[in-house]
Amino acid sequence: TAPKSGGGGNASQFAPQSTSGASTMSLGALPRMSCATYHPNSGFVFAAGTGVYGLPLPAVRAVLAGMTASNNEETAGGSTTSGRVPFNHSTNASISSSSHLSRQQRQSTGGGGHHNNIHLPNATTMSTMMPPVALYLKCSHALPLPGVRCSSGGGGSKNSMTLACHGRVAIVAVSNAFYAVPCCLDVDALKCRVVGGDGGDIRNPAAAPSPPPNVAATRVLIFAQSSQVHPVIAMEVMSSDLPGATATRSAGASDVTRYLRPITSLLFLASGRECATLEIASIPDARSVNMLGKGGSVVGVPGGLVSTSIKCSSPRHGMTTLSSPIVAAAPLPPTRAVSRGGGNLSSGPLVALLTVDGLVHVRSPFCVAVPLASIEVGTRPNDFFTLSSLHPSPAEENHAIVRSRNVVATSYGGEARLVSVRVETPQDFADRLIKLSIDAFGSNGFPRVELAEALGATFSATSYAGPEPTAHKRSLLKQYLES
Repeated sequence: TAPKSGGGGNASQFAPQSTSGASTMSLGALPRMSCATYHPNSGFVFAAGTGVYGLPLPAVRAVLAGMTASNNEETAGGSTTSGRVPFNHSTNASISSSSHLSRQQRQSTGGGGHHNNIHLPNATTMSTMMPPVALYLKCSHALPLPGVRCSSGGGGSKNSMTLACHGRVAIVAVSNAFYAVPCCLDVDALKCRVVGGDGGDIRNPAAAPSPPPNVAATRVLIFAQSSQVHPVIAMEVMSSDLPGATATRSAGASDVTRYLRPITSLLFLASGRECATLEIASIPDARSVNMLGKGGSVVGVPGGLVSTSIKCSSPRHGMTTLSSPIVAAAPLPPTRAVSRGGGNLSSGPLVALLTVDGLVHVRSPFCVAVPLASIEVGTRPNDFFTLSSLHPSPAEENHAIVRSRNVVATSYGGEARLVSVRVETPQDFADRLIKLSIDAFGSNGFPRVELAEALGATFSATSYAGPEPTAHKRSLLKQYLES
């Protein structure tokens, strides 16, 4: 059943309840979720029907407490269920940290420790979880009917919903359109993070601030058709950075307001064979930010919440239509290598697209209509359906070395293939540019030989015949040169 209160994800709705004198966490009734995602600044956020909801901290703690009790009962019996790994949790609540803890446990037990040696969450760990800053309140009717769209299956289902602008904007699809839902920023939670506090510093859920007026979603893009057969994909490619962490107990209002500034994200949206990239910005309410800066505390901000608005740009170079429907996508971070090819397209952020025909296309979000590289991972009929990017190694993250960029495609048959993306060479750029020119103007419509000699293009690229030149091909060449 849907929540009784109008505030989507209201903290008091999922507050801990006491039963028979024992302190017991209870979730209560949750809506039937169509899609869900997570961001450290907002916690778990899900969409159901016409609403977007945030799972409050007490509800997360209830889940952890229930899983802890279940695992404790199993380990008390002397063994765990075969093949099941007990849940473990660290204060930053990320999958990578859980894996790191597992490796540490195996090392501490001589490399052959059993699963039941892994530390389980306790009351102290759960009480120090950081409260979410981005709250999705009064969003239960933010979306139009028939409600949020859920992919029927495939790798794109994990991208049915995304949180952009550092968790401040939720992007979901309704029918053939994408909508952006804004959040409210909890100044108390933000101050708690800036000054280095913990979850114990947040306000009592029963004394939660009064929510803002009902939130309405903003339509950011509409496609020609909904294509319900294929998954819908909403993916954040990159975003502007927040200020560096300066956690100190003496932090003042100026340290908090540095985080209350506009954040811009670059989004990739796709449905069926259509896709586009655009920019979206989350802008905190200027009046509330000014009041907070002058007052030096949350007193001057009504309810302790700063509302945000959304500003969206038009799609870069319009809509792009591929020859086959897109079933999955993955972002690739920029590399620190200096591009030796043309411009910075190959060394900048990229997107990898998996289409129904089994091809993985590597494209730049600044010129998504022109493929930089393509490779076949699946034969026909293709059964590859997911695409996931691999994070750089810690050595690559912490040192100024070239980042390797890899994506993994997996199939229904259990097969996986690794695709490595390299930075293009001047030869790659020269051959691509001469082919795009031939497509745009024909073999004899421009000084082909002179341009090929100036670029250093290969003989095979210079001898490329190409189709009949069209205005669309000339538009692609212009987009590529502008990008």
